[in-house]
Amino acid sequence: MTRAQWLLLGAVGLGLAIVIYLIFFCPTDCQ
Repeated sequence: MTRAQWLLLGAVGLGLAIVIYLIFFCPTDCQ
C-alpha cells in the first residue's frame, strides 16, 4: 500500500472510532 492509502485508511478508522464513541459512550443529552 502507498502512504496515501495508509493515511486514508487511518482517517477512516479514526472517524469510525469517533462515531462509535459518540454513539455508545456519549450521554443522550450531549447534543
